[in-house]
Order: sequence, then structure tokens, then C-alpha cells
Amino acid sequence: MAFSIVIYAFPPLWGVYEDYRGNVGVVLFNFGKEKFEVKKGDWIAQLICEWIFYPEIEEVQVLDDTERGSGGFGSTGKN
Repeated sequence: MAFSIVIYAFPPLWGVYEDYRGNVGVVLFNFGKEKFEVKKGDWIAQLICEWIFYPEIEEVQVLDDTERGSGGFGSTGKN
């Protein structure tokens, strides 16, 4: 059997924010040629709930010097 199922989520997958009050669901599209049946109780999607951390940001005029300086990856010389 070759199914070509696509699952779209609504609201879109990039997030549901704390002020959203609507429904959350999925829409299935079968782009294959064979019938695909979803029965009551079938598991078709997964929802992951995570806390979103909003840090407090302090803007500074000048950054302090560090051991690394302006070097990028591997610039500390440590393995």
C-alpha cells in the first residue's frame, strides 16, 4: 500500500499563544490513489505542550571583553 497522507494543523504548527481561544485540530489530505480510512479512536496527530520562556533583555552600550573575544566556534582552544 502506498499512501500519500499530508497532515495540516490549525492554528499553524509554529505555535498557539496564551491568548488564543479557538479550537486546535488537524486536517488530513490523501493525495494517494487508494482509500485511507480514519476510524474513531485512531491516533493521527500529536500535541506537544511546552512553556515558552520570555527572558528580560537589558540593552547595553558597550560589551565587556571576554577570554574568547570576537572569535567564533573553537576559538577558546579547548577540545
